[in-house]
Amino acid sequence: MRNLNNGEYDTTYSYRTQKNGNSGLIIAVSVLASIVVIGIILVTLFLTGVLSIGENDADILNSPNGVVETMGQTPEQIVKQPVPVERTMYIGNCKQSVTMRTGPGTNFDEIRQISLGEAVYVIEYTTDDFALVTYGGNRGYVMRDYVVSVRPQVWDYNEAEVQNFVANSLVAFVDGINTGDTDYIYRYFSGSEADQELKSHNQIYDTVLNEEILSLNCHTVQRISGSQVTCIRDSVIRVTYNDGTVKDITEKYRYTIDLSSGKMYIVELEAM
Repeated sequence: MRNLNNGEYDTTYSYRTQKNGNSGLIIAVSVLASIVVIGIILVTLFLTGVLSIGENDADILNSPNGVVETMGQTPEQIVKQPVPVERTMYIGNCKQSVTMRTGPGTNFDEIRQISLGEAVYVIEYTTDDFALVTYGGNRGYVMRDYVVSVRPQVWDYNEAEVQNFVANSLVAFVDGINTGDTDYIYRYFSGSEADQELKSHNQIYDTVLNEEILSLNCHTVQRISGSQVTCIRDSVIRVTYNDGTVKDITEKYRYTIDLSSGKMYIVELEAM
């Protein structure tokens, strides 16, 4: 009871104070009970497998910065899962051939070479850089940059025919110097190289009395693209100049020959 100023007592004071205190206690107990019930429900759901924390979630929860680290590996060291392909594709984007290896890296041993334009069966993209393929009874890895979905245009050639073509072009050149005839140029040369050959012919013709081939060897034919090959020419030419001077000239040239027109034409001539 509370003493009032007029000498009377408030008989309701003690009751109200006690009631308010009991209400706060009841609310606190109710909240605590709710938390306990929710906790029990969550534990039950985890134990029964209804809810679970994934590995990535657990890593994020355990990481102080919220950044996932995989066993101390950098992103470059983490190997991605292979991507299945299971279809026929082709070797492209190369000059001549690509290397099949025993593993997905340039440090693995070579199994064989696969020529430009050849069909390979791609099993999977093993990494960002290498694909697992089968070819000619072999199973191995090639760089993905050289595996294309559309077969590139590849012109066939005969190595002996290429060598004879280069040899005949030199014979025609020497005959042209001796006679002044330039018709051979457009039978053997094309594009800007034909213009350069005509210029060279005229310069040599003005200073030379006669030329003679002493030795001639054409060799090392190599494909450099789907439409072009190269061939090396070694030769010794005896040159008699207008003043009577005679000189034996040793030459070595690399010819680039284009096949795309259905005929062979020299499109580049480079001294070696």
